Amino acid sequence: MRIAEADASVLLSDDGCAILSAVGIQVDSLCWLDVDVVESEDLGLWIRTERGGLQRVFLLRWEYILGIDLESGKARLIGMRG
Repeated sequence: MRIAEADASVLLSDDGCAILSAVGIQVDSLCWLDVDVVESEDLGLWIRTERGGLQRVFLLRWEYILGIDLESGKARLIGMRG
């Protein structure tokens, strides 16, 4: 499934938490991160975030994502992968 323009909560691996912390994105202690998904692709989720007072788009790679909590019906479905 491809998703775009959706709010989601993402459960990250320990490595994912460390990487996001290194670039200045705050992650809670359980490695859940609320994200604004711009688009998904084969590499991961493109998320919108604020860093240094500016809006940024950041690629969150699938290998660092353990799970996604997405409210059903709130995302724009782009396609299904079989």
